[in-house]
Amino acid sequence: MDVKVFVSLPMRDRLEDHILKRISSVLTKMEEAYPDIPFVWVDNYHKAVPNNIKGTRKESPWMLSDSLKLMALSDIVVFADGWSEARGCKIESEVCKMYDIPHILESQIGLMIKKDLINYIKEDINGIQRQTS
Repeated sequence: MDVKVFVSLPMRDRLEDHILKRISSVLTKMEEAYPDIPFVWVDNYHKAVPNNIKGTRKESPWMLSDSLKLMALSDIVVFADGWSEARGCKIESEVCKMYDIPHILESQIGLMIKKDLINYIKEDINGIQRQTS
């Protein structure tokens, strides 16, 4: 079973190359920390934005709404370093908390025991209600 990973990271004013390198770095950390778990990236990098909102104040909410849909398809969300500086990432974090979507910080990769990570993800996949604090 492939584990679908959504990477939340700041994208505003960053070049595509930088964004894709950061995503790759996060996925590499996941693969190195948990080598026998097959991770796949849920591609949330927005390449196409409707022309009528591109460059307007509506562009960011449009991208965020698209990201939330993709986040819902993932098995786990990883918040890359710097996420707390970006409005969209903060909203994604709140959605994870409010809707009990499995998530970890980039700095926590490898700290969670593999068995616990798998159980955390499986709880969501199997629809088991987790207790939140």
